[in-house]
Amino acid sequence: MIYPRITKLYMYKPPKDYTLDILLEERLWAAKPKHFNDPFDCDLEVAKGITVDDYLAAMRHKRYSQGEIDDYIAKCVTADGNFIPKEQERVDKEIQKLIKDRRNMGILCLSEEWDSIRMWSHYAQDHKGVCFEFIRAQENDLGDDDICSPVNYFRHYPHIDIGQMVLKPDGGTINLMMKTKSIDWSYEKEWRLITLQGDQKCPLPGPISRVILGIRIEDGFKSCIEKLCKDRNIPCVQARKADRELRIVEEIRQHRKAQRDYWGDLQVPVEPLTPVQILKEQAGVLNEKVGQQIRASVITSGLAKQQFRSTLAVTVPALDRYHLDIVTVIYPLKDHYPLALSDDLDAEDDGLFVMNCNSEEEFRDELHRVLSSKRTTDTLNSLLSLTA
Repeated sequence: MIYPRITKLYMYKPPKDYTLDILLEERLWAAKPKHFNDPFDCDLEVAKGITVDDYLAAMRHKRYSQGEIDDYIAKCVTADGNFIPKEQERVDKEIQKLIKDRRNMGILCLSEEWDSIRMWSHYAQDHKGVCFEFIRAQENDLGDDDICSPVNYFRHYPHIDIGQMVLKPDGGTINLMMKTKSIDWSYEKEWRLITLQGDQKCPLPGPISRVILGIRIEDGFKSCIEKLCKDRNIPCVQARKADRELRIVEEIRQHRKAQRDYWGDLQVPVEPLTPVQILKEQAGVLNEKVGQQIRASVITSGLAKQQFRSTLAVTVPALDRYHLDIVTVIYPLKDHYPLALSDDLDAEDDGLFVMNCNSEEEFRDELHRVLSSKRTTDTLNSLLSLTA
């Protein structure tokens, strides 16, 4: 399972009857892309038509015998290596059907975060709705990498390579088509689960672990949600505005009581990772997102006073091994914390910006802030554009 640290995914919903149906029927609505509020979403350009070489490669990939391939060439390919007119017409229709099938698929949209002010405003009717928290595990659909994975955000408009779509109809072209959005939407930190048919209900992709009530939720809708959650032993917690801060938090006492009532006092120990292991984990995440044009890796070296330095960097093989540092951490060998994290992309005249982290949680939060920042995203997209 990719990104194993993402164990929960969230879905914001308005105060509507179909939101109550999620609990009543344990089903969700998988919409077709044509209903989305972004006209660019899932509407990517086709880079080129399919060639004879593409089609023959697809036949080999599907394990056609050499005799069958030779027979196809004799009947359907001209001497100069093009399709005969009748076959060209058939192939074009096949491609259009393939694209149409993709656009008829259904999509469930989720997020890595439950406390996004903009998401509550846009998708939960100005904080009057709720946010469902789903468990993501290898045993459920949310943990199935083939159908559920993060959205990729780009500044430039991606193109679909039809040849690759025919060669690998269940491969990367689906992700490119169905899981690509403008960088303007990157704050959503969206994940998508793809179903074969859209505009219909589908089973819950994972267990609901709790329901978070919006800050402005009205009493009538709140009572319905709380009763349904109580009947199903699902914790229900109230969101509120943080004191003197522009962020959303939950009612801690109520949440802890709900957790205790639902889960009991069971605590599952988790072995902490070292800083270099966390950096390597994030390098793997970057490599999943950017493909082969850019490669992320971690470089570690020893320092004096029993300290180590580890740097998360990217290289661009096509640009003569172009090297760029993203973040560097310096940590003690024995206990690992406190450590100093420097944002290498935010260099000033008087040195680098440095954040001191006293725990793994603080380190992960600060590392996530740097790697998900607009500056880092713009830098990676600029490098990708140089390799296009």
